[in-house]
Amino acid sequence: FSGGTTLTIEATTLVLALALFGSANIGEIVRGGLLSAPKGVIEAAVASGLSPWQTFSLVRLPIAMRSIIPAISNQYLYMMKGTSVGIVIGFADLFAVSSLAINYSGQTLEMLVLMMACFMVINFTMSRMTDALNQHLQFKTMRQ
Repeated sequence: FSGGTTLTIEATTLVLALALFGSANIGEIVRGGLLSAPKGVIEAAVASGLSPWQTFSLVRLPIAMRSIIPAISNQYLYMMKGTSVGIVIGFADLFAVSSLAINYSGQTLEMLVLMMACFMVINFTMSRMTDALNQHLQFKTMRQ
């Protein structure tokens, strides 16, 4: 294609490695979450006349999401921080850019604080979003 951008071999390798590793872990998290629904609850849903799709969407999935969300949020945070491993193969991420700025400016402490603040803001934002989703999916109890 003309006029497009090219992907470097480093970026391609990093994306491929993170995608394969992350998808394998996320697949196991989802599988484990779906298997965590108690058999008695599933049998009760089937006995009450729900179709297989209704049993899945109304019973199994909501129960599974309560165990999937915390584990999957940890996986997403790990994958975000895992991009820093790309320095080994020459991928310029936040850490590599900070190292370059330290070499040119000599302000090591300021750059490290800025880098830590960036990682903290990203991690805090992702954590708050998944916490809000987790709060939304909790079982509701009747208040008297």
